[in-house]
Amino acid sequence: MNKLKAIFLFWGCLISQSSFSQIPESYLGRYTGSLYGFKNNTQLSKLADMELIVGPLVSANNEEFRYHFIIKYDAQIRKYEWVWNNANPSRSYIDEKNGIKLEATLWDNTLLSEF
Repeated sequence: MNKLKAIFLFWGCLISQSSFSQIPESYLGRYTGSLYGFKNNTQLSKLADMELIVGPLVSANNEEFRYHFIIKYDAQIRKYEWVWNNANPSRSYIDEKNGIKLEATLWDNTLLSEF
């Protein structure tokens, strides 16, 4: 059974991912962890508890799949969409739905995006 693992690292998020044109349904769900960040150039510290919700499919066409991608930390809730590029699954992005699109890349079976 495939499982999704989430690691939160200073406004970053790593998510295990396989090369499917659509993410496996087992990856949908709610994940919790800690947000870590650098307070200076060398000191990594826990900043907040964090939750990631990868929700059901929002929309799909021949080029892309859009999934709910909700991040909660402290009192903030950020409702984004994870856009999965069907033609090139190693290149996708997080759409903040305000004109900002954060590039996401598959690397070593992991989705990497900084925000």
